[in-house]
Amino acid sequence: MIRMYVRRMTGGRWPSIQPGEQLACPEVARLLQQFLDDEIDDPVVVEALTVHVDECGPCGYEAETFRTIKAALAARREPLEPESVDRLRSFGSSLMRES
Repeated sequence: MIRMYVRRMTGGRWPSIQPGEQLACPEVARLLQQFLDDEIDDPVVVEALTVHVDECGPCGYEAETFRTIKAALAARREPLEPESVDRLRSFGSSLMRES
């Protein structure tokens, strides 16, 4: 059974899921940036995201796009304008909407 989860707005904790439980693409899209930035501390949620990104073409493509952008920005080693970060986040979100 696929269950949808969202991060709780208070406390910053991730809801628990059962090992082996699947996440749906919209939920992965909401969690992807935190996942790629290693901000999720629940190992079961991390495993569910890893499995989904590895098995789902559109989500895997989005993850790879974010990783490529992140690596390119890290290579620049220059501070980014906040507007640039906002544009990149909008671009990443549009990838999921288009698939």
